[in-house]
Amino acid sequence: MNEEEKELLEETHRLAAENNEIIKKFYRSHKWGRAIKITYWVLILGTAFGAYWLIQPYLEAITGSIGTVRQSVESVRNVGDSLKQLAE
Repeated sequence: MNEEEKELLEETHRLAAENNEIIKKFYRSHKWGRAIKITYWVLILGTAFGAYWLIQPYLEAITGSIGTVRQSVESVRNVGDSLKQLAE
């Protein structure tokens, strides 16, 4: 192996090592990006489910109150209908 071939081989080795370091940095960046994206979505979905879990008792109370009001309105209508029938 002459001197020129040896220099080319060393240059190729240096470039391959540099390329390997760059690829490792890309891979590390990709892993961190994936971890951050997963954390982001876990926080978003966790917050949404947590908010629903927190508000659910109040929503059930409101829907129960609305049902009671509907029953009261219906009973008032029935009384009105009964009075109309008595008047006839």
